[in-house]
Amino acid sequence: MQKKLTFIYLIIFIAFFMLTGCQNKAEKRPIPPNKSEEQVGLTDSESRVLSSRISNLAIQVEGVNRASVVVVRTELSAMDFVQNKKTNDTLGKLTTSGGGITVIVGASVNANIRENPETLSKTITNIKEKTKLDDVEISQILVTTDPAIIGKIDALAVRMMEGEPITQYKEEIKEIIKEINPQK
Repeated sequence: MQKKLTFIYLIIFIAFFMLTGCQNKAEKRPIPPNKSEEQVGLTDSESRVLSSRISNLAIQVEGVNRASVVVVRTELSAMDFVQNKKTNDTLGKLTTSGGGITVIVGASVNANIRENPETLSKTITNIKEKTKLDDVEISQILVTTDPAIIGKIDALAVRMMEGEPITQYKEEIKEIIKEINPQK
């Protein structure tokens, strides 16, 4: 009988500690308040997902064989890509005054489209329209069909998919934008 009573007390004792657990009385750090999406911009992961989605949309446009996409986040564009009005130095204004997202698309198109300027222009417009309809936060869409620039966009897109943060190649993005939108 004594063994049964000891066994029951032991089970109650173990159950008590399992239910209450160890109470850690260390000071818990407060969780910081959520920042608005506009302040934070896109995470690198969200940029990769958006890039993939836009690439798939661009391929749906007739005559587009393949598309590489780089997405530039709000805080990067606001810091690094605004127009300097005093010197008129434009490295490529990536966002509208309210911020937003800029998408850079390198689209490989069929030879017959590339050779016909009117058809090429319509194809680029179709890519821009599909992209803008997909995400209303996109403030600017830059599209190129130049194979040399597409190669640079491909290289950046691969690095982005490998998880490198966009801040590591912002100078390359500036150069690509200058090539797509040369100063007038």
